[in-house]
Amino acid sequence: YCDSLLHVMVYGDVSNAAEIGELVRQPTTECGAIEGTMVLDVAQLLAAALQAIQAHKSGKMATNSLHSEIVYSLSGLKQINASFKTFGVRQTSQVVVLVSFDQANLMQVAAKVQGTAADPATLPASADTRALRAFYKIDDVELETGSMLDAIVNRIAAARL
Repeated sequence: YCDSLLHVMVYGDVSNAAEIGELVRQPTTECGAIEGTMVLDVAQLLAAALQAIQAHKSGKMATNSLHSEIVYSLSGLKQINASFKTFGVRQTSQVVVLVSFDQANLMQVAAKVQGTAADPATLPASADTRALRAFYKIDDVELETGSMLDAIVNRIAAARL
């Protein structure tokens, strides 16, 4: 997987998030589905993907698949259920981010999304910064010396130290 690209697709106005969530939970689906309002930038996804790859290579994955490990790694927590509750796609998700190292599989899932494809560069506009600050416990003092994205990526990177 280290020689693979992480493919990312973003959708807005999604009307079938529950169906997409069920689809990515199938063991044969090599794709993760993420609540888009909890993603500030693609760099956040890349940090989580790197953590997932490292866990996979070391045989220390906490989840059953590399793609679910990405969703888990976004949280920086040890509680798998809490991670999926916060970052996994929800029935009510209107912004959905799909991630996969397998482009063909990603396209199969993407074909089933009932929503509008968006450029990943639009993620900051749909991010719930209040929820992100609360979840990652980012205070005003920290934002005086760095960005919110810096704080989030640092938490993801430090989670498994």
